[in-house]
Amino acid sequence: MRRHCLRVATDLLAETLTFARDTAMTAHTIVTVSPDGKDWREGIRISDATPSSNVLRVMHFPGYVDLSWQASFGETKLLRYRPDGFTYGQQGNFQLCVRNGMCAKVIVLSTGRLRVVI
Repeated sequence: MRRHCLRVATDLLAETLTFARDTAMTAHTIVTVSPDGKDWREGIRISDATPSSNVLRVMHFPGYVDLSWQASFGETKLLRYRPDGFTYGQQGNFQLCVRNGMCAKVIVLSTGRLRVVI
């Protein structure tokens, strides 16, 4: 059951990041993925780079999921997708852990593509 919960949360995160990348490419704009609050555990906010910085989507995870972002290089506090779908030289991974200690990673490559490791 816990493995299933981790898989569902991981799929939601991957879908949310794919939405951000796809939106950047289809709208030909910069899209920012940032914490929805002080840190990633409070959720994910996706916004565009227009002057009004429109919030496109907010994703909150169940309380039993801990989420963190570790950047290998580049901006460490947020993730930005360019209009071509690449990141701004950023690369890293989101780690999701459930209360029983099981963890998964969603790896973000500088090309903007994702790799999921459970």
